[in-house]
Amino acid sequence: MAVLTTRGPAGDHGLARHTIGNATILCQPGKLSDEARALALTVAADSENLLVVVDLPEDSPIGLWDQVAKVLPRRRGIRLVIGGRNRETAALAGQWLSERLGRSVLAPDGALTRAAGGGLFVHSGPGTGWVRFRKGRVPVWEAKRFPKPTWENGSPLDAEPTSSRGVAEPIPGGIWIRPAGDDPRQAEQRVKLAETLPVRPDLMTVVVGSPGGAPLSLDDVSRLWIQLAEPVRRQTRFVHYGPLSFANNDTLGQALADLFGTGIVTYTGLPTGTGELRTVLPDGSAGWQPYATQLLHTARDSRGVALPPIVLAHRSPVGNLPEIGPAVYWTAPDAVIEVVPAGLVLRSPVPSPDVPALRDIRLDARQNNLIFDPAGESEPGRMRFLANDMFGRLDTASRESARVLAAAELLAEHGVRASGAANAVVTLRDPAPVAPVEQAPVQAEPYRPVGRTATEAPSILAALAPVVAVEPAAPQAQAVEAPARAAVEPVAAPATEAPAPVPPAPAVTAAPVIPAGPARALPTPAPAAAALIPDRGLTDEREWLRTNLGAEYGTLSNALARVLSEHPGFQGALTRSAAEILTDAVAVRLYLSPRGIAVDAGLRAATVGAHVPFARCVVSGLNRLPSHRGAAVFTATVDAERLEFYRDNAAVTEWGFLNALTGPHAGSAGDTDLVVWSMTARRTRLLEPEDSRVADRVLFVPGTSFKVLEVTGAAEGQRGRILLRELGAAEIDAEGRIDASRASLDELALRSLKQQLDRWATDQPADPIDAAAAARFGTLPGLV
Repeated sequence: MAVLTTRGPAGDHGLARHTIGNATILCQPGKLSDEARALALTVAADSENLLVVVDLPEDSPIGLWDQVAKVLPRRRGIRLVIGGRNRETAALAGQWLSERLGRSVLAPDGALTRAAGGGLFVHSGPGTGWVRFRKGRVPVWEAKRFPKPTWENGSPLDAEPTSSRGVAEPIPGGIWIRPAGDDPRQAEQRVKLAETLPVRPDLMTVVVGSPGGAPLSLDDVSRLWIQLAEPVRRQTRFVHYGPLSFANNDTLGQALADLFGTGIVTYTGLPTGTGELRTVLPDGSAGWQPYATQLLHTARDSRGVALPPIVLAHRSPVGNLPEIGPAVYWTAPDAVIEVVPAGLVLRSPVPSPDVPALRDIRLDARQNNLIFDPAGESEPGRMRFLANDMFGRLDTASRESARVLAAAELLAEHGVRASGAANAVVTLRDPAPVAPVEQAPVQAEPYRPVGRTATEAPSILAALAPVVAVEPAAPQAQAVEAPARAAVEPVAAPATEAPAPVPPAPAVTAAPVIPAGPARALPTPAPAAAALIPDRGLTDEREWLRTNLGAEYGTLSNALARVLSEHPGFQGALTRSAAEILTDAVAVRLYLSPRGIAVDAGLRAATVGAHVPFARCVVSGLNRLPSHRGAAVFTATVDAERLEFYRDNAAVTEWGFLNALTGPHAGSAGDTDLVVWSMTARRTRLLEPEDSRVADRVLFVPGTSFKVLEVTGAAEGQRGRILLRELGAAEIDAEGRIDASRASLDELALRSLKQQLDRWATDQPADPIDAAAAARFGTLPGLV
C-alpha cells in the first residue's frame, strides 16, 4: 500500500504547484515528497477529471486549504488524493472543495492502494471506495477502482464468505478467493497481487487459492459465480493460485466448465503489469513464461468425454514467423509449429493422430516442452533436427526452462500410448496455409444442413446474386416509406419464410451504378426481402450460410477465431456462442470482399433471394463491432435531379448497406461530398479482408434513415456537398413522420459536420483506396 507521508512544520501558507506525469501536485515550496512524485509519475490518466495530489504535512493549518482552493485550475472536476490523511479527512476535504469550488470532487473513502498499471484502488470494507461530492447534493459512491473497469458494478464489491473456510475478497485486478483467516503469508500475497496483477478494463481476474494455505473447494468458486452478472461472467478469467480439492484429477478450468455447464477461460499463470504471464509454482513464486496464455475449456459431452482446451490467446514462439491458423506457425517448408498448453509441437502441416492427445496434455508449471512429432516428416530425423534448431532460437529464459523430446516420450509420461502411425512423406511445393480446422471452437452449435447437402450447394459466389433482377417499384410519395428502425429492432417474418438455397445465378461483379433517369426513393422491401433480423432469430440463416460455404467455412472461421479471440470484446462471447459469432463474422468478411458486391443490388431492389439470409448474418455480425459516432464521408457524382430530390425530402431510408469512411481519401471520384453524422455505423477494421482492406471503413446497416440537413450542388471550382444526420429509431413514428421536437439535434449535427469539414480542409487526406474497393463508396442513400 502506498501512503503519502510528509512530516515537519507547516511553514508559511504559500503553495507550489507541479504538473508531473498525469497529476497536479500541491505542496509547500521545496517540500515535494518522493512518495508524491512516484505516484504522479505512475498514475493512469483521468480523462474526465483533474487528478490532484495534495502533499502537505498532517499539522497543516486550515489556511492552507484556502490556498488549495485558490490555486486549483478552474476547469473540469477533481480527483483528489491527500497524503498522510485518514479517510475522514479525505471525505471532509472532498465535500468542502466541492462546495467552495462548485465542482464535482472525487475523493477516496478508505485505504488507497497503488495498483499495477497506474490504478488506484480504495477499499476498507463495506461501502468504501471513491466517492463523488457535488455542491448541495448527497455524496454518491462511484467505484473501488480507478480507472473504473467495465465489470466492476457486476461483481461483488466487498469481502464476502464463500464457505466456512473461504472468502471472496476484492483486489485491484478482480477478486481473490482465499482461505478464511489472517495468515501472515496472505498479507504478503495481497501486496503481491496488488502490485503485479494488472487491472484490465475489459477482463476481471478471479484468483483462486493461496499458496501454502488450506485447500479450497469448487463450492467456494461456485458461490462467487452465482453472484456475477451475466456480462461479467463472460469477462472473467480464472487463475489457479493455491491448493484446491477436486473429486478427480481435473484442471481448474475443466472442473468449472463441467460444474457450470458453460465455457470457462483460464489464464495459464499469473498475469503481470509488464504484459508477461508466468506459471505459479506451489510456493507462489513465478515459473516459466508459457506460450499459451488463455485456455478455453468446454463441458464434457453426454458420454463424459472432455475435448482438449482451446488456446484462446498465446505469445509467438520466436521471431516473426507467419501465423497460418489459430496458434499455428510456418517454421519450414515442410513443418509447422503449434502452441499447445504443454509448450510447442514441431510437426508436419498435416496433423498426425497423436496431435489431439498432445493438445490435451496439461501445462506443467515447472517444465516447458519443445515437442517434435516425426509422423509425416519428409526424411528421417527431420523433425528432431528442426526442434533442436528451434530450441537454439528461443530466448534465454525459455531455453532455461525447456527440454526437447519426441511426442511419444511426452505421451508415455502421461500414460498415453502413441498411435504408431506410419510416417507419411509430405512434399509441399508452396507453403499454403493449412489451419487445423478441428481446433477452432465452432462446434458449440450442432450443424444441420438446410435444403441440400454441402456437397450439392452452389458456390457462394453464385448464391449471393439476387434471384431476379426486377425493376424497382413506382416512386413513393414520401422518401421515408416506413419507420426507419435499426436492424437490431427486428420485424416479424412470416412463418412460411425460409432462406432456402437457390440455383446458381450469375454473380454481380461491379458496384451498383447510379442510374440516369428519374430520381425516386428505394422501394420498401417486404419482410422476406429485408435484411432486418426477424423475431425468430437467425438459426436458419446461419445454417444456410455454413451449408453453402461447405469446406470454405472451416477455413474462414478458423482464421477469424484467432482474430476475434485477441480482442477483449469477443473473448467472453466466444465461450458461450462461438458458432453464432464465427458464422456472423464469416458473413461480414465475405461481404467486405469483392464477393459481397451483389448483396446491396438485391437489397436495394427489394427482391427475395439468397442475398437476404446472407445480409441478415452480416447485420448480426456488424452489431458486435465497435460503433462510430461522428462524421463519416464518401463521394459521388450527383446530377441536378437527385440534388433536387434531397432538397424536397426531409429524410430518406437506405435498404442496402451504406459504405462510408471516417475521413477523406485522396483520389476519390465524384463531384459531391456526402457527409453523415453517424450514431450507429460500425467500424469494420477488425474483419476487413487482407486483399481488399479499407482500414477506416464504416457501415450503416440496411433500414437506416437519414435526415437531410443541407444540399449544395457542385459549381465551377467548387465541390458540392450533401450533409445528413442519422435518425434514431425513436425519431420516426409508424407512419414515417419525423419528430419535429428533435430540431435542436439537427442544428448541433450541422454545426459539428461543418467544423469537421473545416478540419478536413487543412488535413492531409489518406492514401487512395484500391479501385476495386472504391466502387463500394458512392451509393446515394435512399435513392434509385
